[in-house]
Amino acid sequence: MKQEITAWMWDGKSFNGQAGQGAPREYLAVWSRTAAKHKLKGKAGETTLVLDGPSPSILLGIRAEDTGRAVYEGAIRAVEIARKHRFAALRIGGVPSSAHLAAIRGGHDGQYSFRIGRKKSAAPIKVRVSGASAAVVRRAGIIGDAVTFARNLVNTPPGEKYPARLAARIIEELKRAKAAGGSVTMEIWDERKLAREKCAGVLAVGQGSSRPPRIVRMNYHPRGARRHIALVGKGVTFDAGGLNIKTFEGMKTMKCDMSGAAAVAAAFSAIVRLKLPVRVSAIIGLAENMLGGGAFKPGDVVTMRSGRTVEILNTDAEGRIVLGDLLDIMAKSKADCVVDLATLTGACLVALGEETAGLFANDDALAKKISSAGATVGEMYWRLPLGRDYLAKLKGDISDLKNIGGRYGGSCTAAQFLQEFIGDRKWAHLDIAGPAFREGSSSGRPGGATGFGTATLVELVGELA
Repeated sequence: MKQEITAWMWDGKSFNGQAGQGAPREYLAVWSRTAAKHKLKGKAGETTLVLDGPSPSILLGIRAEDTGRAVYEGAIRAVEIARKHRFAALRIGGVPSSAHLAAIRGGHDGQYSFRIGRKKSAAPIKVRVSGASAAVVRRAGIIGDAVTFARNLVNTPPGEKYPARLAARIIEELKRAKAAGGSVTMEIWDERKLAREKCAGVLAVGQGSSRPPRIVRMNYHPRGARRHIALVGKGVTFDAGGLNIKTFEGMKTMKCDMSGAAAVAAAFSAIVRLKLPVRVSAIIGLAENMLGGGAFKPGDVVTMRSGRTVEILNTDAEGRIVLGDLLDIMAKSKADCVVDLATLTGACLVALGEETAGLFANDDALAKKISSAGATVGEMYWRLPLGRDYLAKLKGDISDLKNIGGRYGGSCTAAQFLQEFIGDRKWAHLDIAGPAFREGSSSGRPGGATGFGTATLVELVGELA
């Protein structure tokens, strides 16, 4: 295997500019000739392998105004080239200090693979970002490990991660984090505890499966913490749609419907390991939405933990039923703010595509902090509306609410439904249906889980600190 290859991010104007500071002088003439020959503009997405000069190198288009997302994706492309040409190490230069975390994350995530069987994954290459501090490298490493944990949870076949088993696996990981960070308590609520706690929504979604649902609660309370954030994750370990059964195309990737829960659990473990001085309460609801003889039915009315009644018009709109109970629990936690993550609606995927998550919030400052945290780590969010018009579509005829609000604005009515269970808490809902899971590989990234949201949550808590 060859030794190290260098990747350099530049702005298409000058290798001595902001994006090119510190470039080795002996490379500058070669890179300039290459850029002129191929008419490179330095735009995000441009990638060129340069084989002449002092040693092989890679040119990655990036401009000073580009976000951490462009840096993150550039690092992934560089890793793809380095691995293809069998280099043992990759050094990335020309990265602004504000984007060091995103670059290291791209170098880590670009090497992810998940396999079951005899074929082995390719050996990892060592990636370093010039100028990155030891603190940033450590932080990025812990976040990278957390994202890998989330991706592994989601990619695990559904028969191997039914609610009880997934809950146990998450607790095992959190025990390791606790040993490193301390100040952690955790518990699993089984079906008997769920009944005592009046979590009828979680129980209703899970009652069609032979494997009953679970809730996992986690609390991290470091000494001297002045801020308190609550995190909530949807964990439908497999979503067949219930009696409103999905099509084959709709069902084949539904092992990913617990991506929100995976991101919350993984982020929680990273927050503990980083010893961030913020109290974090986290809760995830795990259930299988199946078609057994006990499955809940269209027309059923569920009395949620909050006391609100909900008429079930579509059993495939189950995630909001699970989250309704979880949000009611967190609304009573006295947290400064609550953030939930869920692969909630196909409507959000239609609206925003596969790379951007929907952001809903009842507080402008919280929405801005989430968008800022996402930009830092290379994850994109777009804010969508809430309002009375959406709530009007959810008013029930025989109940307080219906679980669907008609054909149009599906992601907005789903988010509005959730807001009915959060009380007066500052709250944000992240609909990650698009970016959480990728069908087929693209741009050097494998198909399957992405771990989306994990890094954003860790960065958000870090900013709150």
